[in-house]
Amino acid sequence: MKNELIHGDALTVLPTLPANSFDALITDPPYASGGVHASARQRSPNEKYMQSSAPYLHADFPSDERDQRSHLAWMQLWLAQCNRVLRDGAPVLLFTDWRQLPLTTDALQCAGFIWRGVAVWDKTGGVRPQRGRFSNQAEYVVWGSKGGMPLGRAAPTLPGVFREAVRKSDKHHLTGKPTDLMRQLVRICEQGGRILDPFAGSGTTLVAADAEGYNWTGIEMTGHYFDVARSRLPARNPPAYQYHTSRLRAAFCFLMLAPRQMLRPAGLERSDLGFQVGSYALHLVTPALIDRQIERNYSDKERDDATRLTLSAMLSGLTCDCSVSPPS
Repeated sequence: MKNELIHGDALTVLPTLPANSFDALITDPPYASGGVHASARQRSPNEKYMQSSAPYLHADFPSDERDQRSHLAWMQLWLAQCNRVLRDGAPVLLFTDWRQLPLTTDALQCAGFIWRGVAVWDKTGGVRPQRGRFSNQAEYVVWGSKGGMPLGRAAPTLPGVFREAVRKSDKHHLTGKPTDLMRQLVRICEQGGRILDPFAGSGTTLVAADAEGYNWTGIEMTGHYFDVARSRLPARNPPAYQYHTSRLRAAFCFLMLAPRQMLRPAGLERSDLGFQVGSYALHLVTPALIDRQIERNYSDKERDDATRLTLSAMLSGLTCDCSVSPPS
């Protein structure tokens, strides 16, 4: 597998990844935290997490407004898929805050992982000080593994507390973590391993993994942060970038798998036919079969042309309407 940054929803993308193909899961998912009452949690991330009336410096992001029951159910869904794609013994690191710490340990175990402890990220003094109270200067890394974790792994001994300040020049996301912090954390993965981050955000985990010599795959739903992450990733050995939406995949499958003699593109019009057929095709074939069919039957130029047509359909909010003629 090549290093890869995928633009899409983790719940849609993870089922398409091959089983037993990653050596570590390290991710910073939405906390669905901030505020004591439901109405406070349902505000936008900028409103919840910024304590200033100054203009917002970073874009908002989705999936941060759930109550605890729905957040736990959501975490179990994607963590179960992560369990499938991780190799036995792979470590799992999940960021969280003090409000969601108990829930995160539950979600980890409900998805079939062994909970092994909690590491602390000390953001240093001066973070949200309140007179007469303790400063909320720590966040937490709930960690565990997929099954047993041999003591002889090719990884160093890591501390239980990481002290790293947030620097404005190194913050590319509303809830971004310091690159130096992530460079320490990724070392929990065995040397030469592949790291999965299904909530890549601005790509800091991927940048850190690359700097430490690991392979990586990241998934990011928000278009703005996908672009930010892409701009931060190294130019050498450029990774693959994918636009992975259900609409794009359905249209692409329809365009590629339909017999050549029966398919004549008729432009872009408002019709759901192509995507209905494509969606049905997705239930009949595996991604590997799709790849083999495309490589066997279509040239590079034809694949590029079909991809451009499909992207144009997706970006314009239209579908691909194709006129079908009987085979000769």
